[in-house]
Amino acid sequence: MSFSWNRGELAYEMRWSPRTQTEGASLSVDGETVSQSGQLSSSTTRSLSSLSEGSHSVTTSSSTGPKPSWTIDYDETLHTHNPSVTVGGSTASYSGVLGPGETATRTLSGLSAGSNTLDWGLGSGAPYDADVSATEITQTENPSLSVDGTTVASYNGILAPGENVTRSFSGLSTGSHSVSTSASGGVDYVASWTEHTVTDSPSVDVDGDGVGDVSYSGTLSDGETITKSVPELSRSSTTADVSASSGSTVALNVSYTEVTDTPSGTVEVNGHNASFTTLSDGQTQSLSVDPAWLSTGTNRVNVSLDTSTLSADAPSPAVGFDYSHSAIDDQVVQYTGQQWSESYNVTKTFGTAQQSANLTIPFAGDVVGMRRLQSRSDGNSYSSMSSSSSYELHNTTLQVDLGDVQENETVNVVANGSKVRVNNGSIQVLHPSPVGQQLHTEFRVESRSPGFYIDVSGTPRGGYLHQFSAESWKNPAEYSRFASAGSSQKLYLPNAPAGATANVSTTNVMVDPEREVDVQVVEGGSTPILNVTQGPSGPGKVTYTLTNAESGTDYWLYSRAKQLIRDQATAASTVALHASNGPDLLEIKPAPENSSGPSSTGGSTLGSGVTGPISDGGGPLSSPVFVIGVGFLALALVYVALRQTHAKRRTVWLGTGGAAVVYVAVVAIMVAPGALLQPIGQNIGKIAPIVALALVAGGLYFVYQKWVKGSGPRPIVVRGGK
Repeated sequence: MSFSWNRGELAYEMRWSPRTQTEGASLSVDGETVSQSGQLSSSTTRSLSSLSEGSHSVTTSSSTGPKPSWTIDYDETLHTHNPSVTVGGSTASYSGVLGPGETATRTLSGLSAGSNTLDWGLGSGAPYDADVSATEITQTENPSLSVDGTTVASYNGILAPGENVTRSFSGLSTGSHSVSTSASGGVDYVASWTEHTVTDSPSVDVDGDGVGDVSYSGTLSDGETITKSVPELSRSSTTADVSASSGSTVALNVSYTEVTDTPSGTVEVNGHNASFTTLSDGQTQSLSVDPAWLSTGTNRVNVSLDTSTLSADAPSPAVGFDYSHSAIDDQVVQYTGQQWSESYNVTKTFGTAQQSANLTIPFAGDVVGMRRLQSRSDGNSYSSMSSSSSYELHNTTLQVDLGDVQENETVNVVANGSKVRVNNGSIQVLHPSPVGQQLHTEFRVESRSPGFYIDVSGTPRGGYLHQFSAESWKNPAEYSRFASAGSSQKLYLPNAPAGATANVSTTNVMVDPEREVDVQVVEGGSTPILNVTQGPSGPGKVTYTLTNAESGTDYWLYSRAKQLIRDQATAASTVALHASNGPDLLEIKPAPENSSGPSSTGGSTLGSGVTGPISDGGGPLSSPVFVIGVGFLALALVYVALRQTHAKRRTVWLGTGGAAVVYVAVVAIMVAPGALLQPIGQNIGKIAPIVALALVAGGLYFVYQKWVKGSGPRPIVVRGGK
């Protein structure tokens, strides 16, 4: 660059030559890279980690400027690759490169005594030197031990110095023994033993021939036992000779059972006999009997033995007996018993063809009709047998007509017999009660029409009063109607529609009327409350029997409607109480402890003002027409009498009204004594003085009016008229 000044101005001139430098140089040899950061103003040296022999690939690069020039200097070094040595089939090797001065040590096994050949593996690279050293070791190979010439213990393999193994064996007898060993390389041993007392090969001779009848080959340790059976013992005395090997001893326990042959005997089948001869132990005889000896139903088979030839002290004879016969027809019966029904499911396969075959089903209970009777043949669909010609029901036995059947034909009959009779309707038992248990059955009304009722007279508890619960309909008003002498019980459900369900059970009250009576259970339990209504046949007496009463306890038949006792009695496990069948609300309950028994006149003081026992008897007072008619006639007579004796109308009407009050009170006392007499009985003590004074005053006034004042002349009253 040059400068000049011309007339106040500075002039300059610049000249340059372009030059470039290398920046960010790098060099790679076979993938290994060395580099220099920044500008490369002069030469620099870098080292490579390794360089193998042969040709190599070199690349250079720079981030700026020309690629650098390079020169590689190296020193050749010889290395050993993967050396190895093999001796006696065993190889020791080194995997890798050994440089100058580097060594590796390996251990070889399998050197044998004497000379050995080493096979060197040179691998690649420079040759190497090897030093071999060996240590002689003595080992034991495959040792064994023999006692008295018999090998009893051995080991297969090599035992190093100080190494040992333990072996056990048995069967060493007492006394001295010779022991020898065998091994490659020599072996030492130490022997120890435990002495045991055993019995060796015992035997027992029971027939005296010198040969054991029972024996055991081997030894028995202390406490060990074996059991053997002797084929046969003589009936006379027997001597047992006991022996054992090796001078050992043995204890013997002998037990036996005296047996006899089965004597001749007889097999009886329904009174027909078949005989058999004497049988030895294990012997059998087969007897064939006439098929005609068998009968339908139960067959009697009896086996008897002839004991006449046995001694008095002989064991009781016995014989095993197997009996079988081939049935002509194969029949399977399934039975279900319930409180209101019984059902049978009978499957019968006929062994031969039959014409007009029939099936008899004996019901266990009093069946009054068939709810279901169906049959099918050889697995076909069931068909109903509704025609009276298809079956007959005689008392409790059902006979079904099956028609003609073929050989091996299988017939199924399903029969459901009803113990209740349903009038003008039908029911379905949903949850039956098994026979022998308390009745508690759920049922459904399938259909009904006027006059519908359920007759339970034929059931096991038909004489017990039934009650309903869990009714599905509104306003339930069901009741039981008992016929005279308890001959039947009909359950009426006046408000139950078709499809309605309810539970029915029995109380512990039996009802026995002289004439029909309707009874509704208001409350059950131990003190039942019954709503009683007279039946269509008219008035009569009813006996109520409580079957679960406590013995020795007094019971009342108490009218809750009229507050009086209809009857009372002392229970002896049951108690029977009586009343009429007229309308009443009765309760059977234990009498209070402070109550007393009835008096000789038929009444009693029962505490708390309760009057009883009183029977309404179902007499004329139960008729409203009779009571009103008699009352009208009596009041008319009183009115006429007063008109004749008293001139004042007021006196006549007061007297007639008083007579009416007295008549009503008398009728009330006779019909329902408790309603009137109970309050009076409770308060009589309080008003007794006042009543006594009133009676005395009234009596004195009557005497005065009748005899004192009335003794003079009677005034004459004159009435004027038209």
